[in-house]
Amino acid sequence: SSQLAAFRGIPLLRPQSYTLRSMAMRPLLQSRIALFVSPAFLVYIASSGEARADSFRQDPTSVDDECDALGNSSCAVGMLQRRVLKQVAPAVESASENRSAIADIGACWDRPYTGRSSGSEMCFCQLARNPACADTECACPQGCVSVATSNFRTVIFKNTARASGCSDNSVLLTAPRGYFRDPADLSGALGGSCLVSVITELLVDSWSAYQTSIGAGKVWQCFHGSEVASVKYLHLQTFCYAGRFHGMPTTNRFVAACVAMASVGEASGLAVKLSGIIG
Repeated sequence: SSQLAAFRGIPLLRPQSYTLRSMAMRPLLQSRIALFVSPAFLVYIASSGEARADSFRQDPTSVDDECDALGNSSCAVGMLQRRVLKQVAPAVESASENRSAIADIGACWDRPYTGRSSGSEMCFCQLARNPACADTECACPQGCVSVATSNFRTVIFKNTARASGCSDNSVLLTAPRGYFRDPADLSGALGGSCLVSVITELLVDSWSAYQTSIGAGKVWQCFHGSEVASVKYLHLQTFCYAGRFHGMPTTNRFVAACVAMASVGEASGLAVKLSGIIG
């Protein structure tokens, strides 16, 4: 190609012929790497410490700016090594934090059920397919088969109770697969790292299910207050914007935390809002 042709005739350059200051290649020295330019690409190969010292002696301009003006090669190597450590350490720390964040997010959805072994909580656990409830006898009055819509991280089913004031008074319940007893438990789980991500997922999935199976339009998205929730398995209640259901919507945060949702694009912002008012 024309690009490769442009490299033809360029001789192989030896490491000591490079002026580090002009080429800005000093970071390469910390990893004991020498640079060679070939006609088509750059090749990095390891070189010995002795060859590196020779390079410094032959080219005094390779002395690091942070050293004294005497051109001490051991000083240059030491300063370069310390500079690399300063540059690499934050990146390693950041990568470690990212891995921890990813692990925490996964743990949010894998939290095992630790509630009662009967009643509505066990029913919710079974419908959510929490691993802790696998192979247990169905505790749901309506049965456990073909009752819920299963998503990647949530499960959605109709509340047996109904709202009022809607053209369709159906109320959808959306629960995470991971177990949280109530909004307060979610708030404190894993240092609060689950809070916004779990609520966002619940909002997105419940919105999509309601628009598809119940009716299009604005809805209320509500969590019962932790002290008044009768079923101790976290769940979001979704019903029409004109409707009322179990004292919701309300501004009384002890009773419930509610937000009006008009589009799926509002989910992330509403999740942050709910995270500040649930309790």
